[in-house]
Amino acid sequence: MGVDRINPAQNASAPYLAPKELREWLASGKEFTLLDTRNDYEIRLGTFKNAVDMQLDTFRNFPQIASKYIQAHPELFQRPVVSFCTGGIRCEKAAPLLLEMGVKDVYQLEGGILQYFMDTDGEGYENDCYVFDRRVSLNRHLKPSTSVRMCFQCRQPVHLTPTPPQQQVEAETKDATENQQQQFEGQHEKEQQQQIEVEKNEVKERKLQAEGRRSRQVPPNKMEIDSSLQCPFCSAFKVSASSFASLSSSVRKQSSL
Repeated sequence: MGVDRINPAQNASAPYLAPKELREWLASGKEFTLLDTRNDYEIRLGTFKNAVDMQLDTFRNFPQIASKYIQAHPELFQRPVVSFCTGGIRCEKAAPLLLEMGVKDVYQLEGGILQYFMDTDGEGYENDCYVFDRRVSLNRHLKPSTSVRMCFQCRQPVHLTPTPPQQQVEAETKDATENQQQQFEGQHEKEQQQQIEVEKNEVKERKLQAEGRRSRQVPPNKMEIDSSLQCPFCSAFKVSASSFASLSSSVRKQSSL
């Protein structure tokens, strides 16, 4: 966060709010502010209903953005504020800083979103929680999402197919319906076809190289494919982990020609 004076190991932190207690606050209709301290690309996959999103592009900007946000929306910080993040680590710095900025009643969700999923039924949280590993996102049952992948080029989390929030919740809180299963199988089939095309290009390339010629084929990231398979942020392929290695290898070979 870039504020050295805020050190959780040395300074007193803001009080913790247990996940079960937050669940009670939400159920009772208590008036308070939920402040999401995560980055915008994390929040895009899911957050608590009515949580404040300050549009952070990086946590390092939290001090400047929070200061401006408090000035612009003082009414949100004149009541209890519950800060939260994925696992509670960022709030160890964010919550004390809010106190330093003059916000009088600040809590940090103990254990973050993931602990909330573990200790409660997850009610009040909408959609998925971004995680910093190859799973990319988890639902409220702590199971990896089947509809989200990481773009291998821009590293943004993206949905394989556009899914309305309510449909996504239903799909991940009960057994998939026959229609949803067909959609998943169709997506898988598209990925397989894409993989086949890449492998065909690699075979052709090897033949041309053996003949001492260079291929002038369009690189894989320029191939004409279904636009629903492209990343909305950089237009690269939305690929599965299994096909990522082959695509990367093929791109490198084309670039070296």
